[in-house]
Amino acid sequence: MAIRPLLGRIRPAAIALGFGGGLLLIAGASIMVWGLGEDVILLTPHDPSSVEINKTLHLPGDPVAEIYGNTQGQVVRVIRPNPESLIRPIEDPSLLLLAVDKQKGENPLQAKTVWFFTKLAAPPLFLLGLVGLFLPGRTARRR
Repeated sequence: MAIRPLLGRIRPAAIALGFGGGLLLIAGASIMVWGLGEDVILLTPHDPSSVEINKTLHLPGDPVAEIYGNTQGQVVRVIRPNPESLIRPIEDPSLLLLAVDKQKGENPLQAKTVWFFTKLAAPPLFLLGLVGLFLPGRTARRR
């Protein structure tokens, strides 16, 4: 069996899977991040009694997020956060806090994780598409 006809059959699949898969991967990641994501501040929650005490001790100008828990950094984008864990503080309604207990294994999917795996998987797919462009095409059969 000759290799040239086999490569001619593989070529369209390599182009479609490579370029199409890469574009679908990037489009899917974009939809996940921008369509399903929320900008939140992650925090390890305090128990309810501590929150009540912190509310009474809170002074204007103090950080609001620290009333509800210990913050784990700056604002991050989280994909489909658990609505029960979201906190919109009365003291500053512009903030959206997400209570995450890492000791219980709660790890919300962050946008940076989605983009990390997208950047990892997209180049090989596009490379497959490029390889497909350089494979020989189908040739007409002679009778």
